[in-house]
Amino acid sequence: MSSNIDFRQTHFTQSVPSAAYLPEDNIIEIAFAGRSNVGKSSVLNVLTQQKNLARVSKTPGRTQALNYFEVQEALYLVDLPGYGYAKVSHEAQAKWEHFLMNYILTRNSLKGIVLIMDSRHPFTPLDDLFLDLCQRASRPCHVLLNKVDKLTQSERNKTWQKVQNKLMIFNMSLSAQFFSASKGGGLPELEQVLARWVHA
Repeated sequence: MSSNIDFRQTHFTQSVPSAAYLPEDNIIEIAFAGRSNVGKSSVLNVLTQQKNLARVSKTPGRTQALNYFEVQEALYLVDLPGYGYAKVSHEAQAKWEHFLMNYILTRNSLKGIVLIMDSRHPFTPLDDLFLDLCQRASRPCHVLLNKVDKLTQSERNKTWQKVQNKLMIFNMSLSAQFFSASKGGGLPELEQVLARWVHA
């Protein structure tokens, strides 16, 4: 697999509602996660330079499946449903969370997770729970602090200090950066992280 990954060729392949539908566990997957409405779909669209690859939903928590996007042969981006907001029954929610947890803990193909946060409200309790899960699974995790264009320089400095404190707390392969899906800021840095995971 070449070191230059052309994300522009990325296309949707399938939605996976349960473990029974997962592809064979011998490919390379990079997952994108985050609370509902942090701009996950917008980040994927910027990364792939496509306007409508990942549909931006006005209904938070609507997706309850893993959406697979093929970048090139045997390399996939996996869009995880936004967590923290879902208008479904408790039973359905519990079943879904069990599937998602098992995916993160046991999936051999999963090489890393991009955890997207709103830079104005980073590291919510749900984000911390998700990071705990990544740590249990020994998954590399890259925190993408989206919507940084909405912060003043002073707010940005305070947020970055908070990030540094978190990086020290979590004993795992954890990195972080600012990002702006609306302005495209931070894209080369994100691409470098993904390439490093793919070629590890």
